[in-house]
Amino acid sequence: MTVDSGPGGAASQSRLAGRANPTLGEIAVRVYPGTGLVARFESVLLVVAADGPEPTELLTELVDVCRSVSTSGGDGRRLVRRLAGLLAQTEADPPAFCALAPAGGDMAVFVHGDAELLVRLRGGEQRISGRESAAWVDRLVSWPVDQLTATVAENAAAAVCATLCDLRAGVVPGAGFSLEPSGLTMETGIREIVEDDRPLGPLMDPPTRATEPPPLQPLVVDSEPDDEGEPVQFESVLLIGDSPESSLDSPLESAEPVASLSSEPMPLATDEPPVDMQAAMVDGVACKRGHFNDPHALFCSVCGISLVQQTREVVAGVRPPLGVIVLDDGAAYVLDGDYVIGREPERDADVRDGQARPLLLEDSEGTISRAHVAVQLRGWDVEISDRGSANGTYIAPPGESVWTPLTPFQTTVIRPGTRVQLGRRTFVYDSHHQA
Repeated sequence: MTVDSGPGGAASQSRLAGRANPTLGEIAVRVYPGTGLVARFESVLLVVAADGPEPTELLTELVDVCRSVSTSGGDGRRLVRRLAGLLAQTEADPPAFCALAPAGGDMAVFVHGDAELLVRLRGGEQRISGRESAAWVDRLVSWPVDQLTATVAENAAAAVCATLCDLRAGVVPGAGFSLEPSGLTMETGIREIVEDDRPLGPLMDPPTRATEPPPLQPLVVDSEPDDEGEPVQFESVLLIGDSPESSLDSPLESAEPVASLSSEPMPLATDEPPVDMQAAMVDGVACKRGHFNDPHALFCSVCGISLVQQTREVVAGVRPPLGVIVLDDGAAYVLDGDYVIGREPERDADVRDGQARPLLLEDSEGTISRAHVAVQLRGWDVEISDRGSANGTYIAPPGESVWTPLTPFQTTVIRPGTRVQLGRRTFVYDSHHQA
C-alpha cells in the first residue's frame, strides 16, 4: 500500500496538468513504506536507508544538505556538487540514498550505494543504480517522464529512524517514492519534447564501474612557461534555439556551441573570438530534401526519411556537426571540429596551431592532465585518444558496464552514447547521426 503525500493527491495533479512550469513540490509523491527516510522539500526529494532508530551524523547532514539546497533555489547541479563534496569528505560508510532536483528543463539525480532509480518514458525504461559504482552515480534525466521511482534496500532488522521524522518538515518513514508527472514540465522548460509515431525501445542501463582504474596520484606540474597567452574558451548556447526549424533549412551551415543545461552561464576566460576552424569537406549523399548525410546512413539524420530506396550519388560537401560532447555538469559542446580536453588544454600543440579547440575542465584534485584527451573528427567518424595523461582515460561504450582504458596516443572510434572518464570527471558523446 502506498501513501499519497502530494498536496491534494490525484485531483491536484490533474489540475496541474494544464498548467505550465510547476515546481517539484507541486507534483504528487507516493511514498513506499519502510524503515528508511523519505524527505520532500519544495525542490528536492530524498530517500535514504537508515540502520537504526537513532540518526547518524552523516544521515542528518544528508537531510540538511537537501533542505538547504531546496531553500536556496533547488538547483539540481548544486545539489549534486554538495552531495559529492559531503561524501568525499566523510570517512564513515555512507548509507544508500537517492536524491533529485530540477536542473533547467531536466532532472538531476544522485544515486549512492544500494539504491536504484527507475525511469519510464514512452514504453521504455532506464535503471540508474549505485550498487556497482565505486563512488556514486549522477545523471541528468530528460523531463517530463511517465514515471520515476526511487528505492533503497532495507535492513529487515532496522527500526524506523523516528528522530528525524517530522511531517511538517516533509520527512517521513519510507523505503522509496514514486512520481507520475503525466507530462508536466520542470521549471523553465528549455527543452522541447517532440512526439512521433516511432516506438521507443527499452533504454540501456548506464555503465557502472565494474573494474577499478589504478589509484589516482597527484599530477606532476610540468615546467612549461606560463606566458604563452590566455586560453581560448567557449560559451555554451541553446542546444535547441528559438527557431528549431532553421536547422532543417540550412543543415550544412557551421554549428554554434551548444547550451549549458545549467542556469548559470559558463564564464569566459577571455574576450578573444573562437578559433576559426576551417569547414571540413567529406563525401556524402543528400536526401531528396537536400540534407547532407553519411554515405552509409539508412535514414536522413536531419528529417529522418529513408535513404535505402534512393539512388546514392556520392558527392563532396561540408561536413555537418557529428554530435555533441555533454559534460557531467550538463554543459554541452557541438562536435563540428577537433577538441583537446584537459586542465590547461591551451598548452597543447594542436590548440596553439589552431587545429583544435581547447575545452577546459575544472579539476581541484589534480587528477586531470593539462592536455588529457583529444576528440577528433575523421570523415564521419569521431575518434578519441589519450594524450599521455598521468591517470589515463577510460571509456564505456553504449550498453556496456565495464570501463576500458585507452592506450596512450592510440586513436579509438567511439559511437554515440559512449561515456568517457578522465580523472574525476566524465562526459558522454551523443549524436543523432546513426548508420
